[in-house]
Amino acid sequence: MFKRISMALAIVLILSLASGTWMSASATPAHADTHYQYVDEFDLYIDFIVGDPDNPSPCDFNIAHHVYGNIRYNYWIDEYGQTTREIEISGNLKADFSANGKTLNVQIQGPTHYLYEYYPEYTVVTAKSTGTIRFMTVPHQGIIFGGAGQTIETLTFTPDFVSLIDYRLDKYVGNYNFDWGPFCEYLGPY
Repeated sequence: MFKRISMALAIVLILSLASGTWMSASATPAHADTHYQYVDEFDLYIDFIVGDPDNPSPCDFNIAHHVYGNIRYNYWIDEYGQTTREIEISGNLKADFSANGKTLNVQIQGPTHYLYEYYPEYTVVTAKSTGTIRFMTVPHQGIIFGGAGQTIETLTFTPDFVSLIDYRLDKYVGNYNFDWGPFCEYLGPY
């Protein structure tokens, strides 16, 4: 279960890292936070490699991932310069996975709300996604991955956000399918 969901969610978190919205220190009450907004444009390539501990492929072959478009951010910074919460609206964000001469397009819509808790040894991120999540379709097969509804996931990272320490799926409501089998079958060399 961890590998199935975490790769897709890691993509969104990598986007946040690339945008510079991640800070470090300790959180303060929400009433002390300052609100900021901006739109960030992406054209990001990520390779998921078999056996790579940081970006593992869910299949038995390597996968290229391309994320492009923009995300509208609303985030709150505390008096220590640390992000305490964030809302990402990714209605204009597109993505695709490619391998073996084939490509799968991904529909990413709906807001994702992030809450950050900072500790000396780790950082906890709670991600609440609502709407169409990681939606992939294959010609003549229909939807093979993702769905619509709501997920709440808790991710624990090292303080620098380089390594994922722990993953927990807290809530799962809707018609989701996070089975990588059809995904790997479609993109596979066979």
